[in-house]
Amino acid sequence: MTRRGFQGWMPRQLLGAGPLALAHAVAFTGASAAAQGLGGAESRSTDGTDGIVIDAVLCMALPLMLAAGLFFLLRVVVRGAAFAATTRHWRQSQPSNHSVEVSSLDKRLHRVAIVLTSVEHALRLEEDSELREMLDQSTLSEQRARDEVDKARAGKVSLPVAAAQVHAAEESMGVTEERARELFGDNAFLDEGARVGCFFCARPLANASYRRQVPLKRGSDITPVVACPPCAELAAAGQPSPILVRMEMGERMLHWSELERYDPYHRRHEPYPGVRTVPAWDLASQLSLSELAARAAGGQGELAADEGCPVLDLDSPAQGTSVLSLEPSREQG
Repeated sequence: MTRRGFQGWMPRQLLGAGPLALAHAVAFTGASAAAQGLGGAESRSTDGTDGIVIDAVLCMALPLMLAAGLFFLLRVVVRGAAFAATTRHWRQSQPSNHSVEVSSLDKRLHRVAIVLTSVEHALRLEEDSELREMLDQSTLSEQRARDEVDKARAGKVSLPVAAAQVHAAEESMGVTEERARELFGDNAFLDEGARVGCFFCARPLANASYRRQVPLKRGSDITPVVACPPCAELAAAGQPSPILVRMEMGERMLHWSELERYDPYHRRHEPYPGVRTVPAWDLASQLSLSELAARAAGGQGELAADEGCPVLDLDSPAQGTSVLSLEPSREQG
């Protein structure tokens, strides 16, 4: 650079200065330039570090935010499921209109059963054919109503259909009860008849004049058993009625007279749980035939068989017309 050029960029104040001042000026100018360069480098270095920090924070924050979101969503789902379960439990605990109406029909049938049971006992005073027929019709209507209510409970028939049958049973019951009062007055419902039931079907037999005896043979013993007229007629015709029993533990067979708290009067109108009928030849109680006969007859001791009634043999095939076998032959399987 020429002297003239150097003088062109120097400040006017230095143009007249000496060599020492000029050297100081040049040094100051170089230092300023260096300082400016260093400051720019530091600025650039600071900007790069901040970017790295921000990237690191974002990398750490995103998983945390995702985990927090999943936790919040899971909490919402769990609370929703708990609320739904609580609501479902509450709804299930509340009786529906259907169950309430069916329960009402059950209560009405229970009332019918109580009245008809009392009429069964009333017949102990006197056997009346008209009252007996009315009682049988009322019992049949009651059984139909009970079947319809069970169907309504299972949703197989509508409630109005079941209610109509229950109403019919109530009307029939009322007529039967009125007939009993006409015959016997209030005395008809003061006492109860003896605990006697048909050996086969357990039908209550309050009046002795209505009972029949059917002789059963097992081994060398012939034991008369008490029977209702319909079962006795079937036995005389060679078609013995099945016997009401209950199976316990899947093996032990109990005749109805062995069951605790089995009341033939009450159970004719409200079934005893678990009972069913078996063919007479399948009777396999642990008690002897004579013990079962005494229980069915209310402990009245040995009965006398009706004359002319054929003996029902529980062990052997049929021997002519006078002996009816209740045990199927080997050829029949």
